[in-house]
Amino acid sequence: AVAMGSVAALAASAAFAVYLRTLAPSIVWGDSPKLTAAAYVAGVPHPTGYPLYMLIAHAFLRLCPTGTIAYRMNLLAALSAALAVALLFLLARRVTGDPWASLAAALLFAFSRTFWSQAIIAEHYCFEVLCITALLIAVLAWDRRGERRWLRAAAVLYGLCCTHHLMSLLLTPGLLYFALKSRHRAQFVRELRWTVPLFLLPLSLY
Repeated sequence: AVAMGSVAALAASAAFAVYLRTLAPSIVWGDSPKLTAAAYVAGVPHPTGYPLYMLIAHAFLRLCPTGTIAYRMNLLAALSAALAVALLFLLARRVTGDPWASLAAALLFAFSRTFWSQAIIAEHYCFEVLCITALLIAVLAWDRRGERRWLRAAAVLYGLCCTHHLMSLLLTPGLLYFALKSRHRAQFVRELRWTVPLFLLPLSLY
């Protein structure tokens, strides 16, 4: 586990180094100016508002001592993307069992044209990938171990995903199917009294 964590950290560091080298120096065309301005004043850029990301970005803009406001927003996207790469490696490792294939998959994703383009500007998509990847890791850990803590963690993470971007609701049918086909489905049903409130709690940010 320690070794896999080290490989994940190395993948994230490599991705972040490249993102930092190619980071946009200021605002760019698209939603970047709107998101930057909204994060600076802790406002709402446009529906559905991305409340989780805006609150994190608002704090980051005040805590990060480097560069202009626009540059810091771009930097937050790069950090989110690098963390997503680390989690993607761990997710692939859990699915395939092959560390080298998992590393290759994570790096190919990290430097794919679309993901890389969103990792160097003020956008919220890389943060969504980070949230969803964390959710899938928790779901697979629950399915493998049958521990309630992972099921409850997955509920909170899914709530955070939906608090960031409501398109995450499209995952609901697949997640329900996976849970009901799991050998721990009886536990899933019993735990609904806890997992439903835990899912709804982050949505209070709306």
